[in-house]
Amino acid sequence: MHILLLAMTAALFAGMAPGADRTVIEPCAYADDASAAAAWQPAPGVGNVRLASDKTPNGGPALAFPCDMAGLSERAYWDRQTEINLARYSRVVFWIKVEGDPSAIAYCTLYFNAGEGWYGHTFNLPEEGWQQVVLDRGGFTPEGQPQGWGSLHGIRVSFWKGTDKSATVLIGGMEAVATAVPVVCNVR
Repeated sequence: MHILLLAMTAALFAGMAPGADRTVIEPCAYADDASAAAAWQPAPGVGNVRLASDKTPNGGPALAFPCDMAGLSERAYWDRQTEINLARYSRVVFWIKVEGDPSAIAYCTLYFNAGEGWYGHTFNLPEEGWQQVVLDRGGFTPEGQPQGWGSLHGIRVSFWKGTDKSATVLIGGMEAVATAVPVVCNVR
């Protein structure tokens, strides 16, 4: 039994190994704040994305998403147009950190636009410091009538209102990872 548990744990992390097949979704590497703001379009009433002064734990660049929730009724979000094929990848991995009052944000959603619909996956912010978020593709929920994962047209990061406070969310190094082990979900 212990050997089976150890094998299952090793298989879970196999896709995050340094040699795993990866592709960059969002490198977070822009020349300046204006370039980052031009790439990420904010929702009405939401501030522009800027370069973060902090680096991720692996030394990579990050973007800062300002969330002043006092003036918003539901959420702060930003869209980035991009053409990407994630059909052969099973996980999305990125770094995240919150500065300011974390109670401002109830939860977060990462979306991928696929034509007439979206794929969305919720996640929580870390209480302190950097955290690596790993989202299995099987956990993304379709909204509308999305095309397949092979024809994605955009990314949306969405931070849902918790309280009338302010926080800034830092995101860095978003990649897709292909695992060597298939992830099977029980549908019963």
